[in-house]
Amino acid sequence: MSEDNDKIGLVFRYLDPDNFYVLSWGKEREELLFTKVVDGKTTEILRKKLAYEEETWYQLQVDVVGNEMSAYIDKPLKGDLRGWRSYPLSQKGNSYRLAYKVDEEKKQVIFGSVATRQGFYDDLRKS
Repeated sequence: MSEDNDKIGLVFRYLDPDNFYVLSWGKEREELLFTKVVDGKTTEILRKKLAYEEETWYQLQVDVVGNEMSAYIDKPLKGDLRGWRSYPLSQKGNSYRLAYKVDEEKKQVIFGSVATRQGFYDDLRKS
């Protein structure tokens, strides 16, 4: 959990100080940045305008299979689904969403729904 507006992120496929990948997320510039460093030279792979909320827990995940990489960030839901969080999943080419809550006092994770994106939020409202 970040308590200020610094960058947070992950370093992966680290070989040495001159060869690695970084997924970083900055509040101040409101951007998600995916970069690679090869032989000390940095190359931007993806830049997306996206801010995180201070004092909020997030789960960052990077899946690497061969030369394919996928990055995931869970997110807090809003409106009548406030309190729930959504996390994207995929299996054999199918995309799903997982809804969950964290009860800090009881130190429990409560799962609400796993479904395809179509109808996911409506199903969650019914649970």
